[in-house]
Amino acid sequence: MNSNKTDPRLQGRSRRYGEADKKKKKQTRKRFVRYFALIFFSAFIIFVVLCLTVFFDIREIDVKGATKYSAQEIADASGIIVGDNMLRENISTCSSNITSKLIYVETAEVKKRFPYTIEITVEACVPTVNVQCMSGYFLLSRSGRILEELSNPRTGLLTINGAEADISLVPGQNFASLDESKTADIYKLIDAFEDHGIEKVTYIDITDRADVWFLYDGRIKVELGVVSDLDYKLKFADEIIQKNIGSGTRGTLRSLNDSWQFIDEAGLAENDRIFEQNILTSVTETESLLPEKDGDDEEEGGETVTEAPSETDEEATEARTAATTME
Repeated sequence: MNSNKTDPRLQGRSRRYGEADKKKKKQTRKRFVRYFALIFFSAFIIFVVLCLTVFFDIREIDVKGATKYSAQEIADASGIIVGDNMLRENISTCSSNITSKLIYVETAEVKKRFPYTIEITVEACVPTVNVQCMSGYFLLSRSGRILEELSNPRTGLLTINGAEADISLVPGQNFASLDESKTADIYKLIDAFEDHGIEKVTYIDITDRADVWFLYDGRIKVELGVVSDLDYKLKFADEIIQKNIGSGTRGTLRSLNDSWQFIDEAGLAENDRIFEQNILTSVTETESLLPEKDGDDEEEGGETVTEAPSETDEEATEARTAATTME
């Protein structure tokens, strides 16, 4: 019998023991992974709870930016309280709280500076323009935010008339006209005049969107027409006024497509005189063509019976009305 031969029964038993040992090790590893995961998850939960209750409590609120409000007023408006947990603060809500409660704050940026500080940076609203409304004037920032409601426009600022302001507006809201197209035009005008920085412009009239005009230095009426190509129009109007019109001259500067026309005060007066003369001449000629009145037109007692106006009479009346309007 060969002693080097291994008993098959022993070989089978060895294989079974090896497989059982591998299976046992595999199960041990699984149990270890499960235990480790449970411990890690428990530690994570404990850490989160501590962060939300014990760690990162707010100790300081740092307010930056110059406004008419104190740092404490801004902090109070944000809704943030020292001692609150930083992780539980919604910075977007805090920012909107500030701008909605403090009208003269244009923007507010809230940041978390771990571990203990909240930083609030505010930008103040700058009064930019007066816009006519039902009760007087709204004082607006450049962005269109209504800062105050005034009985008279604030001196030193641009004033816009004919805006047809929405009657439901109150301070803190953004300006809107009853005419949506006019709202867009007003914002364009505000931006354009602020960007170009034309001095001595005190008044803009937007009553007629097709005939927008502004007053320069209280002496030159600048007719822009529709609100388009504002950069071009303002640039050339300012250049013409500075270089071609005398410092004491009064008159009207008109934008005519790709050209400009200036008529001084004397020219305007002459135009008005000629216009009125033409109207009067037209009325006189019209009346001369009317038939003479008969004696039958008179009633007893010497009172005159007024006939219904003829078509020619109506034209003459309209002409007189037009002349009065121009005056």
